[in-house]
Amino acid sequence: MKFINLILFILFIFYKIEPLLANNLSTNEYNCADNIATLISNTFIYNGTYGVYEYCDKNKNTFSCEGDSVVGINLNASDPFNAASINCFKKLYSLKLDYCHIPLHFFSESITSPINEIYLTLPANDLSFSDVKLNPTIKIFNFTGKSPSILNFNFSSFSDVQNLTIGFIGSDPNWTYNNDLTSSKTMSRWSIVSSNVPSFNLMKIDYLNIFFTKQYSETSKSNYLTFKDISSVKFQLFNTSNPFEIQFPVDIFNFQRNSQEIEFSNPFSKVSNILDFSTYASNTGIKKLTLSNPGLNFNYNGKFPFTNLQNPFSNINQFSFNNGNFSNVPDVSNFGMSISTINLSNNLISGTLPEFERSKTNLNYINLSKNNITGQIPSSWCELQNIDLTFNNLNGDLPLCYSCFYSINSYQFIGNPNLTIPSIINCKASPNLIFDNNDNCFYLFGADLGSGIYFKTNQDSIVSDKNWEIVIPNRKFKNCITVGTINPPTLFEFYYPSNGYNYTLSTEKVNPIISEVQVPPNIPGTVIFIGSDFSYNSSIIKIIVNGYECIPEIYKFTYLSCKTEMDAINEDKYIFSTITIDGTLSTEISFNPLVESTIIIQCVTPCLQNQFCTNDNGRCKCLDGFFGSTCNGIVHYVTSVNSVERSGGIVTLFGEFGPDHDNAAIVIGGLNCKIINIANNQVNCELNSFTDNSPTIQPLNFTQNNIIWISDDIYQIRETIIKCPNDCNEFSILNSGQCNKTTGLCRCKIGWIGFDCSTNSTSIKSNSTINNNGTTTISLDLTQFQVFITKLSEVKFDNSIYKTFDLLNNWKPLFNSTYNNNNNNNNNNNNNGILSFQQILPGGRGIIEFTWEEAIIDKEYEFLGTKYKLEQGSIKISINISNYQFSSELNTLQLEVESKVNNDQTIKNDCNSKIESSDTYNQQQLNYITIQKDKKQLYGRFINKIISNGRPTLIDTKSIKNSDNTSVTLLMTIPHCTKSCIIDPDFSVLLAVDHKSSCKTTESDGNIITESSKSDKGVPVTTIIAVIVSIVGVATIFGVGLLIYRKKRVENVLAIKLKNAQNKK
Repeated sequence: MKFINLILFILFIFYKIEPLLANNLSTNEYNCADNIATLISNTFIYNGTYGVYEYCDKNKNTFSCEGDSVVGINLNASDPFNAASINCFKKLYSLKLDYCHIPLHFFSESITSPINEIYLTLPANDLSFSDVKLNPTIKIFNFTGKSPSILNFNFSSFSDVQNLTIGFIGSDPNWTYNNDLTSSKTMSRWSIVSSNVPSFNLMKIDYLNIFFTKQYSETSKSNYLTFKDISSVKFQLFNTSNPFEIQFPVDIFNFQRNSQEIEFSNPFSKVSNILDFSTYASNTGIKKLTLSNPGLNFNYNGKFPFTNLQNPFSNINQFSFNNGNFSNVPDVSNFGMSISTINLSNNLISGTLPEFERSKTNLNYINLSKNNITGQIPSSWCELQNIDLTFNNLNGDLPLCYSCFYSINSYQFIGNPNLTIPSIINCKASPNLIFDNNDNCFYLFGADLGSGIYFKTNQDSIVSDKNWEIVIPNRKFKNCITVGTINPPTLFEFYYPSNGYNYTLSTEKVNPIISEVQVPPNIPGTVIFIGSDFSYNSSIIKIIVNGYECIPEIYKFTYLSCKTEMDAINEDKYIFSTITIDGTLSTEISFNPLVESTIIIQCVTPCLQNQFCTNDNGRCKCLDGFFGSTCNGIVHYVTSVNSVERSGGIVTLFGEFGPDHDNAAIVIGGLNCKIINIANNQVNCELNSFTDNSPTIQPLNFTQNNIIWISDDIYQIRETIIKCPNDCNEFSILNSGQCNKTTGLCRCKIGWIGFDCSTNSTSIKSNSTINNNGTTTISLDLTQFQVFITKLSEVKFDNSIYKTFDLLNNWKPLFNSTYNNNNNNNNNNNNNGILSFQQILPGGRGIIEFTWEEAIIDKEYEFLGTKYKLEQGSIKISINISNYQFSSELNTLQLEVESKVNNDQTIKNDCNSKIESSDTYNQQQLNYITIQKDKKQLYGRFINKIISNGRPTLIDTKSIKNSDNTSVTLLMTIPHCTKSCIIDPDFSVLLAVDHKSSCKTTESDGNIITESSKSDKGVPVTTIIAVIVSIVGVATIFGVGLLIYRKKRVENVLAIKLKNAQNKK
């Protein structure tokens, strides 16, 4: 009961005292407020219960109260005040007076109230700052005046103010400022309206904002040099509805300063010279430079007005140029290595995006939004962390580095209606992972990895996903760890939630592991490898299948699918395939490509020299060309033969015969050739005589080690008397030559040329050209003859074609690619009329080169002891075949050369017209062909002898005429020469004796031209153009095992179908 009575007593006392403390104000504070309230027009709520006014009513906004004190006063009245009306407030902090008639000296009088903030708007003609010094307690002074239009402020009036705002109501005033400070002052934030650039000596300001008026004076720009202790400054127009241009203030960049941000939000006038920041040698303090409204004229001839924004004297790291006018996307080199962010939005930029060169800049953010940029986004822009290309006119496919993460970064490209977003099924990131023991960091690198940390890993508990850092956007990331008792993990799974892709990566660099090979029969040319430690980066993957390159199409850590030529996998035998990663990590396997799926089994023990591991069963086997239990036996073959006459004699065989010669025997044309001596590369045997009616070409059978090597055409009986073509016209009416019956060559009398001495030696000018496809064209009196090197075939022992290589249109020029002997200014003359072409046979089977040469003067060349003449203006072609890789020791080569005349019916030669004809003539030493049109003839002469692996041997050549007599194809049989082959035919284009050099020629449209008009006046009536073709080869021996392995020789019984001598018996 006593406790309840005590409570009631306290409530009674509080009730009685409360009326004296309206809104909790103390009696003194209430009386001060009451004195002011009597002077203003504001009506306050009267509390009749307590007999007081509610001065702290928040709805009135006149007094702001805290506890029992007034801390803020907000008045809008016409009656003046004095210090006494304010001083009675003991905790007054903020005072806001709008349009009150209060002299400015009021704020410099000795007032006891601790006023810190004053917000003052004065009516017209009430403004005067002469001899005004604001009370030191005032730290925030916000002043807005309406007049006068001309006024000067002294900085000493505000020397203790931290936050100063001086504004104006009305049009542009002419307000200036005088720095009359005598000691250093530190301010926080100043904002002033000014018609000049004030001096800020002795002043240190965190942020300065100057609103320039129309009366801006360019003469005050020297005061920019006093801004060295201003951390951040912004310049802008006071009246944006009445804009004006000023000169760009280069002075502000010509002094040392502390860290500073500068923003210009006012138009600048056009510059006459580009502004080179490297000339401002003292601007190292600027960190951020912004031009937010530079105007439409601030440019250099319509281009970006700055260069070298980053240089040895500049530390700018952020740059903005917005709402301007220039046409080009600036070169990133302008921004150097220190600027990381640029904003070039809304500048009327047009054209296309240039390539982004990461080596020239450290930019990670570019804003080019709201421009008129067209074209595609270069993939090089993937190395930017953030871009803003919104609201342009971009088109084409968005690069995969962005489209693969479009659900995350689509906001960067909105407003480009013609931009195509590829499907994420096209995403082919190429990640790689390493661990650097020097800094204990994991590095994820590759292409199209994302501009941010878009991935997660399965190793988050050990290598936190939160610790990944961007090194180069889309290209390189790192995660550094503290190495302790637990070793860093080596196998990671990276997962991208935004597109569902995941990647298996290992930090261990090991050779690829192949566990299975698939050759799908329904997908021609496709080979699939299953295993591990492959790569997602196709540029570092090299796959060779049977000597042919296999182009990766699908590539993952555990799966590779590649496409190759059908010839690479169209063989029923073991072939070799190699997968190489990054040039150094390599694995080789063997498999039969006709088997759809092969599980790879590695051999338990290393195979011996001349062996390989058959990975379908894990057993060692002899390389092609070797035999025996230890694979030391060599499968023999003949490359050339030094034959004898019919009467017999010592025959010499050259080739590869190995060290073992068990039961060696040689049979030629059914006659035993008794072996006299035999070595690794040469055999001498004695052969009996052949009958007079025996064929010139005889089969050769060489047996040793129970293996038989057979050739049907490598041996030719050496004839002692050889007929010449047409007896060199020695007995005809021409009587123009004499036959050399030892060589079968004609020796022409003076005034006659041609292989049968049937043409006058006077010449007519011709035109010879060679094209990139290797075609030689000889134009003569409106007639064109052409020579093509068309095909090279590998022929099996049964004369069937094993493989054919099309040579036409596959030549690549090694020096100059075209030549015309009528062009006196042709720069090929520096090569003395010599041009070279090359092609690499598919699958690395060999390299073919041919050289085209024009004879500048008459010359003789010699081949196998016989001299041949090459007249001036002739064309000589030499073909080189290097290191051809035979698939079997029994196989040979066949080269096809086509000679033809242009069968163009649109031009009719009236007096020389003659139907096309062709003919052939063959002897042991030479094979001749002729093609004739319009009394011009192409003569071809083929020497039936070659140099095989450095040794001479006779060969067989065959000629095939087409049905309309316009072309002849020569088939030259080349023996199994593994090091080099040299073949030497030649061609000549001649005019018939009765050819007329001046006659009418009618074109198909009826126009008449003359042949003499096509050549120089007075040119003789005959000519000779010769084409000499040679085939030479150069082979480099890398060691017997490697050389024979590269040739991919087949087994001695199954693959090359050699006959077993023992079974034959």
